Amino acid sequence: MDSFDDFFPDGIKSLQTGFVVSPRWRAEITKWLDCVYGVDPKYCERAKNRAKQDTFKQAEVLAEIRSMYFLHERGCAISALEPDRVDVTFTDTNGAEWNAEVKCPSYGQEIFERDIPRADKLARKQRPKYINEGGSFDFKRQYVDPIEKSVSKFEEGSNNLLIISDNLFVSLVEDPSLEENVKTALRGSDPQGKISAVLLLHVQLGNAFEYVARMAEITKPLALREAEK
Repeated sequence: MDSFDDFFPDGIKSLQTGFVVSPRWRAEITKWLDCVYGVDPKYCERAKNRAKQDTFKQAEVLAEIRSMYFLHERGCAISALEPDRVDVTFTDTNGAEWNAEVKCPSYGQEIFERDIPRADKLARKQRPKYINEGGSFDFKRQYVDPIEKSVSKFEEGSNNLLIISDNLFVSLVEDPSLEENVKTALRGSDPQGKISAVLLLHVQLGNAFEYVARMAEITKPLALREAEK
């Protein structure tokens, strides 16, 4: 059994078309898994159990493994997965040591914030992510929850990176006011200034896979190798 089938024996609901994960996504996710298995097989066993709980836990696990793969591919040396309080520790290409938390804001949360009856919210959550429906999107409010859920994991005086790899209807990498919105959220939710930088990561498939990464550097720049063309 390959790493994909071992990790996702029932497939990945958010990526399925006609209940089948496309071969290209399967191959790409297998690269993420092989990378993470090479770092810490015990982490993979824990993450595999979480991924079986429901669609949204599955999305969280995918966010973690693609983030770890991204750091590795951009020249970072991963030290440990889930050491103590944070998701990952690593060294960047300038030799700086970092602690990182990965958060995956979900469209499920967006649904529950809608001004509709609870029964309608529950029914919508059971339907596919993308259906023909209208609605608006507020980038600013989507940063607050990831910040609040990660800031307690960080210690003051360390290089602390918040990675947001979302599962929203509109990805945060599309935010035209990224730095302004992130800094506004940090002023309210990280008064001690623990978070050094925020990295947004989104993977999309066109003619080829594209790893869209945007950075808001607060107190410390994160040094990464340039992406291969």
